[in-house]
Amino acid sequence: MRDKAGEFHWFSSRDTVFNKASDGKPRQLLGVVREITAQKHSESALIESEARFRHIFESNMLGVMFWKTNGKIIDANTHFLEIIGYTREDLQAGLIDWDKLTPPNWKDVDRKMIEQIKKERVCNPAEKEYFRKDGSRVPIVLGSSLLENSTNTGVSFVLDITGR
Repeated sequence: MRDKAGEFHWFSSRDTVFNKASDGKPRQLLGVVREITAQKHSESALIESEARFRHIFESNMLGVMFWKTNGKIIDANTHFLEIIGYTREDLQAGLIDWDKLTPPNWKDVDRKMIEQIKKERVCNPAEKEYFRKDGSRVPIVLGSSLLENSTNTGVSFVLDITGR
């Protein structure tokens, strides 16, 4: 509905027939109407936000992975899988562990990033390397953050810097 100022408002209604005529047609209705404009605005904002993130996730400009603090990578975009040489099937089988991707000489960088994430929920991007599935190494820049309202699930953005 539109108000006097020309602004649109959303409503939800529930109606019940509680008195019928002898021919079965409704004579009286009982209705409850509730304004849901704020809810509709929130839904629209969420849809727009999800669409923006989905565009980044699918753009293949950056590798994106979602992880648990136990080391398991629970989701990733195609570009991240290409960077590390694994397949979507490997991911779905639980074969990719971010801790095992890191060569021993880079474990200190991981430790510092994890400490910073625990304190600040986000860490500064850092250069390091990952092992690819074939055992070769790939130089990357990695930035990570815990997801909102989570203490054990996060997201990382990975940039392959091989060309540099």
